[in-house]
Amino acid sequence: MDSKDTCRRIWIHGTLTCDSPLHVGDGEERLLKERESREERYHDSPGRYLTLYGGLDDLPRIPASTLRGSLRAAFGEEDGELFGYARGESGRAGALRLFDATPRRSDPPPCHRNDGSWSEQRRTILHHGVSLDPRTGTAKDHHLFTFELFPAGTRFDVAMELHPVGGLPLHSLLDRLLERFTHWNGGLDGAIGRGRGHGWGRVSWSTDRIRGLTEAGLRRWLDEGGPIESDSFTERLEYEFPQEQREMAAPVQLVIRPDGPLLVNAPTLVSDEEGEAKLVFLRDAGDHAVIPASTLRGLVRGRARRILATIAHRHFNAPADKAGEQVDPLVMRLFGDEGRRGTLSFGDARSEKKAEPHHQFFNAIDRFTGGVADGALYQVEAANCDLLRGDLRIDHERLPDDPWWKGLLLLIARDAMDGALAVGWGKARGFGAFRLAIEHAGERYDDVAEALGALERAGESPRQWVEALHRRIERQLKGETDEEQAA
Repeated sequence: MDSKDTCRRIWIHGTLTCDSPLHVGDGEERLLKERESREERYHDSPGRYLTLYGGLDDLPRIPASTLRGSLRAAFGEEDGELFGYARGESGRAGALRLFDATPRRSDPPPCHRNDGSWSEQRRTILHHGVSLDPRTGTAKDHHLFTFELFPAGTRFDVAMELHPVGGLPLHSLLDRLLERFTHWNGGLDGAIGRGRGHGWGRVSWSTDRIRGLTEAGLRRWLDEGGPIESDSFTERLEYEFPQEQREMAAPVQLVIRPDGPLLVNAPTLVSDEEGEAKLVFLRDAGDHAVIPASTLRGLVRGRARRILATIAHRHFNAPADKAGEQVDPLVMRLFGDEGRRGTLSFGDARSEKKAEPHHQFFNAIDRFTGGVADGALYQVEAANCDLLRGDLRIDHERLPDDPWWKGLLLLIARDAMDGALAVGWGKARGFGAFRLAIEHAGERYDDVAEALGALERAGESPRQWVEALHRRIERQLKGETDEEQAA
């Protein structure tokens, strides 16, 4: 009989790697000035940042409950034997036990070498962001926030155990667990933590070793004592790991082609030294320009609201000052809000090649005199790059059958492909202009006519999508919901 068929306990050790920044918070805040980092401007700052979950040693980690919840939710399928269950007043513990995942401290820093927010002690960086006013596209007052993140590239040591439950052989439970690991494939479907709509939390799994405690090993341990998981009592188990991953919704590849300099500011890369740029473009460790997923999501969300409000006002006579508020429920249906995750998930967009710095000087204008303000000369460092690639995933299962949302996405794509959108700082100064191309199912579409032709050849009707959008806006203005329409 194969030894794995008689295992009394199985240990699984693996590596979880961040493919994008990760934040699993503990609900606490800390003062920036108490943070150990090279960023001098934090030393006297009164600001605070939202911290990651920490263990008894006060060092950040991923809690076991987060890992367990992610695996349990994988593919939308419950497994009472692995994870346990509760039914009324009865229930049963599952076979799987997990432990907190700790960052591998022997690894070199995974973040950009110039990121002044990097803390060697905590092995984390900081992310600064603002909430945007959907009407004006500008930052809201008093809505600056700072998160502590594990940067992309961070690797975690993960350990878990399988114990006998319900008389099922452990090797059978292990097969089911290994299949769930394919959920952690670097995609947004298996992302964990906060900010999944921003592209945060994408992780990849690799199994390092699996060891089992057999009957013979258990008897030796009872006779000799010592650490039960040691090589003296356990055997290495060989398994066929799942090669085919569950079918996921294919992402839409977003190809951003800048028409000029691009500047999404990275506050942690800005130096206070005389003569240095006061705004610096965001980049990764390889000096590739980055448009964070949160910026893309905010840009698309703002355009969606503007399109919806314009249709509501022009076609259905909604008051101009109230149209935006009246269509907000449709915006939230796609992009989510504080109480519900959205159905669109964006990934960071990165330049294919290293970005070339573009330095430019500006004068601030005195708003009262219209002249140049004294001492207000400043420099910015933007990025020159040919194109950037990101991705968009759509959770079709949580969207209605009514294709109104397809019509909305089609109108947003039309504007982006026609060059009507801009991203980042300096839009009024010619920065951030771009044209969008879309890649999907092995095909690339550089303009609206190509995309519409492909949709029609596939049997779709873009015109009907837009008509459905108009009908849905009309129903929304009457107070009807998708659920009421379906009923």
